[in-house]
Amino acid sequence: MVCLLPVMTAAPLAGQGVRINLQSYTIGMDVPEAPALVALGFAPPVRLGSAPKPVSGSLLFAAGGSATTRAAAIDVSPYYIFFSGIRDLPAYRGNSIKARLTRVFTKTTVSLGAASVSDDPDALSIGLGLRATIHDPHDPVLNHPLPEDVAAAFQQAGVPLPDPEDESVTDRGVDLAPVFARARRAMRARSGDPQVSLGWGMRVRAAGGVQSSDSLGTVGHSGWITAQLATGARYDLIATAEVRDAFMADSRLIGTAAVRRKGVTADYQFGLRYDALNQVLHPALLLDARLATRLGTLVWVDTDAGADRRLRLGLAVRWFSAVDPPMP
Repeated sequence: MVCLLPVMTAAPLAGQGVRINLQSYTIGMDVPEAPALVALGFAPPVRLGSAPKPVSGSLLFAAGGSATTRAAAIDVSPYYIFFSGIRDLPAYRGNSIKARLTRVFTKTTVSLGAASVSDDPDALSIGLGLRATIHDPHDPVLNHPLPEDVAAAFQQAGVPLPDPEDESVTDRGVDLAPVFARARRAMRARSGDPQVSLGWGMRVRAAGGVQSSDSLGTVGHSGWITAQLATGARYDLIATAEVRDAFMADSRLIGTAAVRRKGVTADYQFGLRYDALNQVLHPALLLDARLATRLGTLVWVDTDAGADRRLRLGLAVRWFSAVDPPMP
């Protein structure tokens, strides 16, 4: 939680040219799926529309029928790699085309993942994905005075505002949990305006786990769009349209719809997925729990699109770089 001002004033972030580190105001809720896992076909059954975290990692285990799957992915935002996530606050809140595109860039992640399946132990699937939140009414820097409130909390506590490169706040003795809780509630109250995200991914199978021109199989592409609408303090409606294996003879459409019930430390989700492969609806149940400030887990059950519609169980543990304090 950093506010990039060298001195305190009566209005801590008043004036032009104030720069902030956007990662300092990341709200750690609704951590979206890793696009590389979507490309590999092993992500949770319903996508999210929420903004990604600057850095996140996923370890996944899934079982269906006699086969088990192990997968891992790492997601990073190029903006945080190349520009440290630091933005001019008035410019970030601007409505120009440049400001809007730069906001989208800050919410774009590149994802790399790999997966292996027990019934084909000599092959390793590699996934590459790209995901961007193109409309985010729940952005607490854009649509809520969270940076100003954080600066005011430092000022009230008589603590100097941290340097922009210093992302540590826990050792400064400033209680920011109520500040972030108010921001979360305010963002949830922005109902009727959906978060929208776009994703693309590709996967390739490497025979023998060796990535060479002779071992690489056919490249499969996937693309999706998701809208996530808050209907109040506790419920979200989510809809996703996805194309699997685009540009191939067996390409197909997948549509999903879900209801997500928000909780303090865990969300519960029920969804239906229509897969053109077998042209039936597949129910899915999911638990999204936040174990710690930067650690969460997903547990889900659904059925696959094969002829026998096997039951699938999934478990994912995720680390993410959200730094907001826990809910009070």
